[in-house]
Parts: sequence; structure tokens; C-alpha cells
Amino acid sequence: METFVKTGDPAEIWGEALSLAELAEATPHGGAPVVPLLSTAADHDRGVIREERLRSVRATALAAREFGARLARTHAWDPSGHRIFGQAPGSAIPASNTISPDSPAEPGKAAPSTADRSRRIRLGSWDLPVVPADFPTRSFGEFYAADRIEPYLGPARDNCALDASGTHALERLCERLRDGTFDSPQPALVHSPAALLHGDLWSGNVMWTERGGMLIDPVSHGGHAETDLATLTVFRAPFAEEIYAGYNEVSPLASGWQHRIGLHSLHILILHAALFGGSYGAETLAAARPYL
Repeated sequence: METFVKTGDPAEIWGEALSLAELAEATPHGGAPVVPLLSTAADHDRGVIREERLRSVRATALAAREFGARLARTHAWDPSGHRIFGQAPGSAIPASNTISPDSPAEPGKAAPSTADRSRRIRLGSWDLPVVPADFPTRSFGEFYAADRIEPYLGPARDNCALDASGTHALERLCERLRDGTFDSPQPALVHSPAALLHGDLWSGNVMWTERGGMLIDPVSHGGHAETDLATLTVFRAPFAEEIYAGYNEVSPLASGWQHRIGLHSLHILILHAALFGGSYGAETLAAARPYL
């Protein structure tokens, strides 16, 4: 088996490893396939992660529809019965683990328990805010404003992607989010407050293989399922309409989901504005305008 190796900060490597492991828990229950994790806890402590090297194929409408159906089951996976918004992978924000340093995670299987809390993890190089499972429950709007938009307003203003007027407009939108204006039910299969998200589901993080659409490079956490789906549309995932169709067949989205695509795209857009500047600020404001 060919392997793919990445190196980096151990906290970030652990964040990816725990994300892959949590998403992989859903696969035997009909969830989307996840790139197999081959590295050990000792590897992660050294800042090394090893995965199976995947071979890509051309996406098809049929594969996209099947991926949508399987993504719906991933979003619904919650053995605890109460996933909250912002919940970190492995049910811990900083997590130590009981993984044996000598034992690699079995491909397609979840990592062992991560209940002991002492290791800090970081989700992505941008350090996505997450919370432990016992954090006070918040509404979608409270979470989305505080953790997915507001942390990036200052950096986007500092790099001139946003001016004062644009920043103020997004601050007003955050107030509307907190007021619950845009809270909506999760899709039909999701019975917890929050769904299990990939967390960075742009088109490049779905690798089309002979085994179907496979999830790579996750920053998994509890969120609204519509956010993962909307993120796929931002950079034009192939056959996005088929992904939505397959999803809706298995786990129908709440009424008005089409109108909320722009709202759920705001996180990835403001994140790009904060990281890269340029036209991403204008794109963020254009997406936000219908909700102001």
C-alpha cells in the first residue's frame, strides 16, 4: 500500500488525526468513506501523520449522488446522542488519548477513547475554535456568530479585505444570528442539536476514487449540516446538484435551505478574507447582503 505523509505542528496533526478517526466511525454505518489513517499516536506526537495514498478518478453524477447520501449519514452519526455546536473531535477540545503508541489506527475504524483531557489540539493552521462536549449548549446563531464569523473580522479588516463599513455590516449580521433569525432545523436524520461536520468541505477535500467520494483533510466538529453542503458550492464541487439530491433523498433538508446556502457559505469566505485578503472580502459581503 502506498502512503501519503504530512508533517507539521503536533497539535495540528492531532487535530486532523482525531477528525479522521471520528468521521471514520460513521463509515460502517453508511457514512461517507474517509481516507484511512495509518499513523500511530507516537507519530502524531512527533508531528507526523500517515494516510493511505488515494488514486483519483473523474467524478460522475452517480458517484456524487451516492456521496450526498453517505454524507447525510455522516452528519447524523452521534453515538452520544447530544452533539453540540462547536464540539471538538473525540469529544474533547484538548484531548489526551488512550491510543497505544505502538498500534496504528485500524483503517476505517475509530481511534480509541479520547476522554482524558490534557493534550491540546488545533484544527487547521488557522486554529478553528472548538469546545469540549460539556460546554454550555448554544444555538446555531450564537455559535456561528461567535466562532465562525467574528474571529475573522479583525484580521480581514487589518489586511484591507474589509473596510469599516463592511466590518460593521457583518457585525450587524452577527447580531441577527444571535437573535435566532436564521436558526433552522437540522436535516431529518440528525437528532442532536449539531451534526458531525467535515468542517472544511470545499471541493478539494472530496477526493473522487473508485470507492466513491472520499473525505480528506477534515477539521471535524459539531455544526449545522447545511454548512458542509454550502461549502461544497463555494468552489464549485462537481455535480453539486447531485450531491444535494442524494442527500435530500436520505435526509431531507429543512424548508428554505436554498435561501440559506449563502449564509452557510459565510464562514469559509470570511476565513479566506482573513487569511488571503484581496477580493474575498467583497465576496463575503456579497454573500451576506441578502441576510442584512
